[in-house]
Amino acid sequence: MGIIAILSIAVGVIYLGLAILALTRGLDTRVNRAFFVLTLSLSLYSLFQAMAYEAADADSAWCWFSAGTLTWIGFLPAQVLVAFEITRQSVDRPPWLVPATYAPLLFVIPWALFGGAIGASSMVRTDYGWARNLESLPRTSLVIATVLAGYSIVCLGLLIRWMARPRSHRESRQARWLVSTGLISLLGTLAFLAFQPPAEQPRIPRITQLFSSIWAIGFAVAIFRHRLMAPSTALAARAVLDVIQDVVLLVDERGTILSANARAWSLLGYEPRSLQGQPIRILARDPGLLQQALAVPPDSRVPARWTETMLQSQEGQEIPVLLSVSPLLDHDRDLIGLAMVIQDQRPMREALKTERIESIGVLAGGIAHDFNNLLTAIGGYVSLAGLDVPADSETHRRLDEAGKACVRAQGLTRQLLTFSRGGAPIRKATSLEELIRESAGFVTAGSSVRVDIDVPGNLWLVDVDEGQIAQVVHNLSLNAVQAMPMGGVLRLSAENLAAGSKGASGGITTADRVRLTVRDEGHGIAPEHLDRIFEPFFTTKPAGTGLGLATVYSIIRRHDGEIGIDSRPGTGTTFRVDLPRARIITPDNPRIGKGLQGVTGRVLVMDDQPAVRRVAAEMLASLGYDVVECRDGGEAIERHLEALEAGRRFDAVLLDLTVPGGIGGVEALARMRAVEPNVRAIVSSGYAKDAEMASYRGRGFDRALPKPYSLDALRDAVEGARSATNPRGNLANPGGEITP
Repeated sequence: MGIIAILSIAVGVIYLGLAILALTRGLDTRVNRAFFVLTLSLSLYSLFQAMAYEAADADSAWCWFSAGTLTWIGFLPAQVLVAFEITRQSVDRPPWLVPATYAPLLFVIPWALFGGAIGASSMVRTDYGWARNLESLPRTSLVIATVLAGYSIVCLGLLIRWMARPRSHRESRQARWLVSTGLISLLGTLAFLAFQPPAEQPRIPRITQLFSSIWAIGFAVAIFRHRLMAPSTALAARAVLDVIQDVVLLVDERGTILSANARAWSLLGYEPRSLQGQPIRILARDPGLLQQALAVPPDSRVPARWTETMLQSQEGQEIPVLLSVSPLLDHDRDLIGLAMVIQDQRPMREALKTERIESIGVLAGGIAHDFNNLLTAIGGYVSLAGLDVPADSETHRRLDEAGKACVRAQGLTRQLLTFSRGGAPIRKATSLEELIRESAGFVTAGSSVRVDIDVPGNLWLVDVDEGQIAQVVHNLSLNAVQAMPMGGVLRLSAENLAAGSKGASGGITTADRVRLTVRDEGHGIAPEHLDRIFEPFFTTKPAGTGLGLATVYSIIRRHDGEIGIDSRPGTGTTFRVDLPRARIITPDNPRIGKGLQGVTGRVLVMDDQPAVRRVAAEMLASLGYDVVECRDGGEAIERHLEALEAGRRFDAVLLDLTVPGGIGGVEALARMRAVEPNVRAIVSSGYAKDAEMASYRGRGFDRALPKPYSLDALRDAVEGARSATNPRGNLANPGGEITP
């Protein structure tokens, strides 16, 4: 095979590659379709020319040259349409453009087939293969040649005009590549014609397609480097499949995965390419369930249906999903494959779980509020009664037991409160290590369970409510101890988790966290119970309340944290809890030594519940304070003004947060501060639906005293308020976030 034939084949392959590129990008845009016609025509022309050069005789050479001429004629209008589509300034195309572009071919094609056809007798043999002798062409061929050359001139003119007025830097680079390579191609063709004029006996076959390949290079660079090719709906569909939150699989009729979108990695742990060629059964621990879900009638009229099933990630984790399967049919309505859409059900189940907890919270909040008021009165009078009897008497022992019962009841109301809209965490920078050691030691005391604690020395502080997170550690540890009735090892560990790490629930964390891990060696949790363990009142224990893990879940959610669980029957259970890292160090409330007596001062107590009001007054009186009681915010304001006029200001005011049908603590304090800016105030409540207790400094208070409270807690709150030096929040912006 001659060198020119080899070069022609190479050029044909280049054009064929560009045509395939246009095909893969989709032919639903005009520029893609025109470019496909252009490159395919030039590819066929180059291949036909190669066949003509190497033909066995003149007749065969003439046939191949004629075929090449027709494909060349098809290329000419295509290049004009490509240039127009690339350079057009609007999305509209004149309706006359396509007819006007193809109209000259009505004269060129008949001439090429009949008028200009000089037959096999015009074929001559050269040293490089067969060539056409154009010496005997009629003069009309000059007109035809001018028409053909006009296409290239119009094409270059459009590109040059576009290069002079680009709309962007990208278009400028595209234009430079197309114009420069087009001019080089044209100059190469003119140089060849000067070397071998058409009116002379050919010394070498026509090789214009070789020079045209230079222009093809310009198109290739503009496409690959400067995004010349227009996006199509096929590309858009692939892009959409890669960003949607569902896994999309294409499976053939034998159950082999043909393709998968990018979501397959984040949900199932598989790289999309690694799934290609794999049987679909690798995605399920029980292939029978999956085969049931895939059993769809091969009828396109059957709508896609959703089936709930379980899939298995590459790491072996079971994932609840909804599976939709649609049959893919050929023209004969035979089944050729399945399109599968896999939807992760964990977010939906999480939302339903949250909705159930919030619905219970409406009831729990009201119960906790009333119950806390009762406990405040009961616990307060028990504490006062204990002060009046000898410490070694039987009466003191009984009162002490009653006090312990109040503490246990307080723990129950605290759990109920976590489900309500109240119970918002009062956060501060806290050492998680101290909470772990205190709570775990208390839970395992007297049991046969050994505690193994692993906490690094550089553990970050966490931004949490100390009491609530202590309850989390207590409940998780208690759950682990109860799972090991015959003894075992309870392992508690903590570690720093930088932003970008894998979170407890499987996602990627966006901020620094501290992870608490609680691991036991118990009997584990049955798979059918895993999805329900955080539901309120769900329990498998005969004496359980079903509030322990539900409380843990609510507390973690209120702290903007995450919780995850790994458990299989017989292998134990592991809970992972991610908590936010503390960024601002907050000082602890100053504590006054217990047993401090003889203090003097005046305290105003406002509460709508008479029992709470009286017990608070008596406890403060036992501490040496002069107490004034009032039932609502309006009366509290009057007593405050009277005290100022008499020159006997209050050292502190204890205000109930909510007063049904009256002025509450926030409004009362604002009016007091308008008269006396330096009034020291404590807010108290058993239920705060708007989280005032969590952001009490933002509401202008100096201290917060949740109900029920003990004598020690009351003393610390009053003395802490009296000695408070921290700046208060801005009452004009009571909702501001101020670290308590």
